[in-house]
Amino acid sequence: MVRLADLVFTKDRNEALEIAQKFDAEGFVVIPGVYKDKKPMVKLAKYMTQRSTDDLPELFALDQPYNYWVLCGSQSNCVVLDIDNQVALDLWETRIGKEILWATARVKSSKFWHFYFTLSDGKKFKSWNRHPAEDRKEIDPAFDMQGEGKGVIGAHSVHESGHVYEWEVPWSEALPISDVFYEADYAVYESAVTGNATLVGKRTKLAD
Repeated sequence: MVRLADLVFTKDRNEALEIAQKFDAEGFVVIPGVYKDKKPMVKLAKYMTQRSTDDLPELFALDQPYNYWVLCGSQSNCVVLDIDNQVALDLWETRIGKEILWATARVKSSKFWHFYFTLSDGKKFKSWNRHPAEDRKEIDPAFDMQGEGKGVIGAHSVHESGHVYEWEVPWSEALPISDVFYEADYAVYESAVTGNATLVGKRTKLAD
């Protein structure tokens, strides 16, 4: 049986469909992404409430290169920590421990990594992020926690620079999401460190 992590990028539509179907078989809701871009090629609304399984042959029907846009949150039972700078990487290594961060599933992006965590069936995770002002990009962490309604460019996609996104640790090794990833928990930490939390209080988990 061919694993998703064993497949390589291809421009052939039959192999593109095979890659998409492997994503689907591993539980992801996947739709075509614009080649060398981070945008989905189709409207997302339909797939917020249903899987793309039956639509994949039509979605990947054209003989052209595709990226693979993976929906996060409860639809795919995954949350992705998308790291955008070294400060954020250092922070999350400290917050959850290097051993855990580097043990979970991850994809090498153009500069840093997408770290994948599992979300239990029926659970939801509210997306949130931290993006510092331009003059603080080398000082403050920049990252996205991709959950409900958000997504990432998946493995076998191609960045505008030509970099190919690849699994370094397969999805089968993904670890469960923990409380430190919720925004309210992070805000308590942020407040203690900087005194400038944007949200402090009970964890903002969506209803089960």
